Amino acid sequence: MVLTFRGATGIASRVAPFVATFVAIGALAWAVGLRGCGEPDGTPEGAVRAFVAAARAEDKAALWELLGPDSRRVVTAAAAAATDKVGGARRVAPLDVLDVGARAGTYAPSEIVLASSDGASATVDVLGPEGRRDGVHVVQVGGRWRVELWSRGGGRR
Repeated sequence: MVLTFRGATGIASRVAPFVATFVAIGALAWAVGLRGCGEPDGTPEGAVRAFVAAARAEDKAALWELLGPDSRRVVTAAAAAATDKVGGARRVAPLDVLDVGARAGTYAPSEIVLASSDGASATVDVLGPEGRRDGVHVVQVGGRWRVELWSRGGGRR
């Protein structure tokens, strides 16, 4: 699965390729008991697991809730660009430009582990077969952890 933007210009049309691999994490994480206690987004690892589960379920509202502020700004800008592209004939909302689709080559991760944290941000590693390792940047917002797919400048992480 991969998140893409529909109809946006000037913004990357595909979210970081590694996001596709996270979709497979959802089912496996729940199945092998990697889910943390308490709120799913109460830990960096839990936020990544919840993000993957939401992507797998094609739950755009949950994906939006789990995105960090920088990523939300990028998606909102893509929606505004799509609205401009149609001449304002229709307002395109941020959830309208998020698309979850199947992608070949996803892997079943073996673990989701905290790689580093400074209390305000963290990197979570998603480990897979043949030494595969994808890092996910998360930030703490209002006591909850949120996934950041883009940096402040709008570039992909």
